Amino acid sequence: MVVLTKDGDLFTAGDNAYGQLGNGKTTDSYILTKVSTLGPDSTHGGVSTQIAGFVYSNCTDYGDAMTSSCYAIDTSGRLFVWGHNGTGKLGNGNTTNQTYPVLCTGVSNV
Repeated sequence: MVVLTKDGDLFTAGDNAYGQLGNGKTTDSYILTKVSTLGPDSTHGGVSTQIAGFVYSNCTDYGDAMTSSCYAIDTSGRLFVWGHNGTGKLGNGNTTNQTYPVLCTGVSNV
């Protein structure tokens, strides 16, 4: 579960097998918790990361296993990605699952 507030904060809860909650862990959470590295009170490279849009991708990869990846766009047009990264589907240049949101530098002005 992901909630985007009108102020641009993200809160997550639920399954976290691939780090899709963005809290740096891979343990499930049963209470909504703010993604601490995103939001109007957080910065990346000195620029606020107030979130304007969000996509949660839940798909079946390699059989019956459900995998989840997350994509958030901030008000500066930057794309942040995290979660399952099999076959490089986060687009950040590797295949390592990301437990915290990372800036996807391959695209800008999203």
